[in-house]
Amino acid sequence: GRAADAIEDRLSNGGRLAYAGWGRCGRTAASDASGLPRRFGIDPSKIVVLSKEPTNPSLLPDDEDAIARVNAELRPEDALICVSASGEHLFSLSAARAANLLGVLTAGITTTASSSLARDCDFPIVITTGAEVVMGDLAFRSATAVKIALDALVTAVMVRCGRVWSNLPVERELGADAWRIVEAACGCSPIDARSAVNAAGSAKAAIVMLRLGSTANEARSRLEDAAGDLRRLLG
Repeated sequence: GRAADAIEDRLSNGGRLAYAGWGRCGRTAASDASGLPRRFGIDPSKIVVLSKEPTNPSLLPDDEDAIARVNAELRPEDALICVSASGEHLFSLSAARAANLLGVLTAGITTTASSSLARDCDFPIVITTGAEVVMGDLAFRSATAVKIALDALVTAVMVRCGRVWSNLPVERELGADAWRIVEAACGCSPIDARSAVNAAGSAKAAIVMLRLGSTANEARSRLEDAAGDLRRLLG
């Protein structure tokens, strides 16, 4: 929760959300990042992915590569989530340390409490899963736990950013189904929900329009005054 608050603060003040990981954890991070625009309507330019496959050849060692990418792609106002089951992989660890030097906020997700990643990040998130069923294979416990923690953290951030109202993804790319969100938010008929969406131009403005009994123009204006945050506007 504290990590989500801190990351939201960075995003609300012009920062971006970055991910760093290697191998299986890197794929988990990249997958989560790629789904954010669809799930929460976030601008893809607000997301940075620093992940790497161990099968890809590189002219630089892992730690130097991570440091170079952090210095080239991140800014002090950004927030970085590093994922590493062991908490000792040089790519994720070096990315976290380089980001710290830049002033980037760092959160580290790991399954090893005594790891360097847990020690060196601003917000260590440790899930103690115990030994794997198959030695050296992270698939059964560690990778699953990392994915769950990452999903929980990023969802909490998106809620705090106003991209979810109640349990409704009001910023999702809804298209023709936007009226369904309005119907659920306002308890109105499908006909009224469709009419409000057509008049207001978006699910969020339609919700404001119906819940506050305003015109479409008034709803858009109120939403703009609240920086698009339904929680701020409606509670």
